[in-house]
Amino acid sequence: MSPEVDSARVKLEQELRAGESELLRIAEQAKSSGGALLSAAEAAAKSVRQADADLTAAKATASLVPAYAVLGAALLAVFPLKADPSVPGIRSAPHASPTPTAVASKNANASASPEQAAAAAKAAYDEGVDYAKSGKFSDAAEAFARALTLNPGYAEARHELGYALFRQGRYDDAVAALKQARALRPKYAETHRVMAQAYEAKGEWAAAAKAYGEAAFLEPRHALTQYNYGRALRKSGSRDSALEALGQAVKLKPDWAAAHYELGLLYLEAGAPEMAAAEQAKLAALNPGLAEQLLRKIRE
Repeated sequence: MSPEVDSARVKLEQELRAGESELLRIAEQAKSSGGALLSAAEAAAKSVRQADADLTAAKATASLVPAYAVLGAALLAVFPLKADPSVPGIRSAPHASPTPTAVASKNANASASPEQAAAAAKAAYDEGVDYAKSGKFSDAAEAFARALTLNPGYAEARHELGYALFRQGRYDDAVAALKQARALRPKYAETHRVMAQAYEAKGEWAAAAKAYGEAAFLEPRHALTQYNYGRALRKSGSRDSALEALGQAVKLKPDWAAAHYELGLLYLEAGAPEMAAAEQAKLAALNPGLAEQLLRKIRE
């Protein structure tokens, strides 16, 4: 026998014995999980011990390949099995290959300190903001979702995710995300406004009016909110409340032609043509085109 082969046999014998010890350790750890994993580990350890004995008895004639094959088979008998996740050092095989982004986010969330996770979430959020500023709302939504994987309580990211989904026309998903954002920051009026816009895009005027009303309650001097609140109330049939909201809008912004036009239409629908004519007269100086449209409706 050559010195090289003898040296290889000695090295293999050491590796087999180390493998036996490791497999026995795994078997001990697996006792709490029971079942196939424990049986496989013990069977693998037995195979290693048998290979060790065979190697010792036949050093002069045995081939190196079978011994390596036995060790490999012993290890393969253990690690492909679906393990109990509570057992330290043994991981279950995944059922599907996750995306690189999902793997990165999951690994970062699992191994990073709270400070590191917060920093990574902020970086993903900033990336999403940059995408949104460029009009890349699909990429923005993905970045905000990553931020939320790292920090589920990140209220700003939750809101921006809802807005990005809204801008993609994914109104149901937007409403779902914005409801979660609202739960995190119930007094943030912009979340209510974007949710109202999503409902409006779906033609759900009563829900839109409710969301605009919540925003108006939080920011009563926000003219655009009062205007949209009045429009949604008008569309949902709540004329008295609509008159109040639109009246507040023109008080806050007296030269706003669109608000005067909506108010004029509402007066017509409420059976008050003289009030509609007063709004038309104000419109003549602000926006002659809208004034003409309202005049035609008054004369109909």
